Amino acid sequence: MFLRNANFEYVKIPPPFLRKERVILLKNDSIMLLLANRKQAEIFNLLPYVIYKKSYFKLQKYEHGQLYENNLSLIKGDVFIMNLVEDIDYNLEEILAEVFNTENKYYLQSLKNNKVQVYMRDFTRRLILKYVKKGSDVLDLGSGPEPETLVLEDTCNLYCYDISEIALENLRRNHPKVKPINRAILDSLEIKFDSIFTSFGFLELADLDLVKNIIDKNLKDGGTFIACYLNKLAISDLLLNILQLRFGYAMQRLSGMIDGNHSRYRLAVRLINDDLIEKFGIEIKESYSICSILPPYYFTNLIGKLDINKLIQMDYSLSNVKLLRSLGDFKCIVGVKNA
Repeated sequence: MFLRNANFEYVKIPPPFLRKERVILLKNDSIMLLLANRKQAEIFNLLPYVIYKKSYFKLQKYEHGQLYENNLSLIKGDVFIMNLVEDIDYNLEEILAEVFNTENKYYLQSLKNNKVQVYMRDFTRRLILKYVKKGSDVLDLGSGPEPETLVLEDTCNLYCYDISEIALENLRRNHPKVKPINRAILDSLEIKFDSIFTSFGFLELADLDLVKNIIDKNLKDGGTFIACYLNKLAISDLLLNILQLRFGYAMQRLSGMIDGNHSRYRLAVRLINDDLIEKFGIEIKESYSICSILPPYYFTNLIGKLDINKLIQMDYSLSNVKLLRSLGDFKCIVGVKNA
């Protein structure tokens, strides 16, 4: 029987996920099938490619009755036919857009239920209000459907860029004063902005040449750049994971790339450091830390056991201590574009 040749094996999913997944492969002399669980199938439906034993395969969803029906009728899960190809060919930005379209459908509700996210966004709002002057032209990169920069919608000329059409539609519907923009509009903008803001995911995933071009072209000399991102040297996160013997994760954190199996995001991310920001032509003036005591996922696990609000308040206080400003899971910087 065909199912006798079924084995658990690992396949690698290419960027933007960049992760290994343990799947069931079913093989005979003429065909290979991949059996995926629900979470894996969500990824394969977005990105139908895998790397197996250094070869590239394109996945085709198995349709009921297509082949080997008697054998596969007993299987629970999604089945994909694996077709050998010489290379993989897909539009990375389209895949990212689909991921964020899916997440943005539930973003507002999940935000309300996540106290750590509420705290982190409150922190960045305070930075925005502190460093952005009234009447400024402001660009938010990777805004999402409900960005922190909305605190400026009544006082500034606010543009919000995102690759998710669902995020942009939410802004158009709920915030008519905001100017939502997609990639085509962004590329054609001739405005020189007083401030550019980005937070929590954009720098980790974006095309860095695009970011540099935007700063070169659209940020005024002396303009303000505010960015919040996953911190490469998050000391509490490193120590806690070393104590749990997760040495591979610690090395990934230090080396600058975290795959989707370990990241705070579903996707593989690059980790940002000050040198990269300076290559954008930005001189860092201030830096702050978020989640200095514990990484966000530990905060979440402690809800119900400890007073999460007190932990968050302690974290906010520590973020203002100079010696601790670079230790948190997230880092926020305020910089100025060099003339």
